[in-house]
Amino acid sequence: MCANYLAERVLSAAEAYDLAQVVVQAGGQLQLQVAGRSMHPILPDQTLVTIAGLPKRIPLGSVVLTKVGQRVVIHRLLWRKHQRYLIAGDACPYFDGWIEGSVIVAQAVSWQVASKSLRVNSVWRWYQWVVAWLRHARRWLIQHLR
Repeated sequence: MCANYLAERVLSAAEAYDLAQVVVQAGGQLQLQVAGRSMHPILPDQTLVTIAGLPKRIPLGSVVLTKVGQRVVIHRLLWRKHQRYLIAGDACPYFDGWIEGSVIVAQAVSWQVASKSLRVNSVWRWYQWVVAWLRHARRWLIQHLR
């Protein structure tokens, strides 16, 4: 069997979540291609994202792979309260809500859009966290001031 045969395979979101758990627990990294526009413009549809294991304390602003109910998403971590986290897609009009830390399996460490590649660092994460909060605050104000 050729190694390239195993290199690419289309997985369901649930399969990708399960595979990510195994890979990051073993200390590895995994590349996934996102589907959807919930993280637009940072992660446009079909962006190749590299995910890795989580630090003991996940930094605010991190883009994480997690489950929200039965859905598997790659969304931004906006707030932390004890072992619960508030997450949302950057382009989503609403928060996903509070989730348990145990369902977050990995964080994005880099992504590639077209020919551009970006490695995540603390300054970039902080900047994106502020921008995400401003987007959600603007949506909330528009909704409640009408």
